[in-house]
Amino acid sequence: VDIPKRRVMRRALGCFRAKLRSSSQLYRSSPATNVCELSASAAFSTLSGQTQSSIRRPKLVWHDGTAREFKNVWLRDQCRCPECVHPSTKQKIADAAAIPLDIAPVQVTLSDVGELKITWNNENHRSVYDSDRLRERALENFLSPPRKRPKLWRTDVRVESLPTAHYDGIMESDVDLMKWLSGFRDYGLAIAKDVPLVQDAIVAVANRLAYVKETPLGRTFDVVAYPDEETTDLAYTSRPLRLHTDLNFMDPSPGVQMLHCIESRSEER
Repeated sequence: VDIPKRRVMRRALGCFRAKLRSSSQLYRSSPATNVCELSASAAFSTLSGQTQSSIRRPKLVWHDGTAREFKNVWLRDQCRCPECVHPSTKQKIADAAAIPLDIAPVQVTLSDVGELKITWNNENHRSVYDSDRLRERALENFLSPPRKRPKLWRTDVRVESLPTAHYDGIMESDVDLMKWLSGFRDYGLAIAKDVPLVQDAIVAVANRLAYVKETPLGRTFDVVAYPDEETTDLAYTSRPLRLHTDLNFMDPSPGVQMLHCIESRSEER
């Protein structure tokens, strides 16, 4: 069974509407980080007299202490005015690649209802942002935690140390499934025990992870041992198979492969 790779987007949970901390000061400069802190003031300030290298980036601070600094290119790309987003379809029509890398605000205001208004130095474009939406979509909400380093297959790795789970646990318990998948992430290999000895039982396991990808061999295929002279593939012999990767010539190549041993026998038994 071949399961394609999937990219999982982490969703930010528990987002709520936040009131901005009020202050009479619009900008509080921080020379060390070259950012400006925007407070809930209806006043505005012009930055046109500053050099491009010293232009500050908007930073919002909410009443609960949450602070988000927004990069100018990203912020300009988030504009949802009729020139940037189609009014009916709500689909983006602005070209993100056309945004200058040195774009900067020349005028910034923050309304009493939390709308951030920016006039940009590029084509004098004016953008209006809902501060709650900016908080929810801030890049910090979608950064994945550092990936754990994989466990290398050294001489101390034994079969009994590989991630192992039982079929019932995989199928019925999300906790067991997550533990099994976490081990698979670390080792690149995992074992499922007590899978029913019937055709397509492995498909049920695969469907707990993702969908099964169709290949020229079908959704599943049988690996049966033949005499050496009757096959051209080592997989179809009784010889042992060392650890390896399969079908690297395919596009896309398999993300996860599952092998289900339904019957194993030899003349020595």
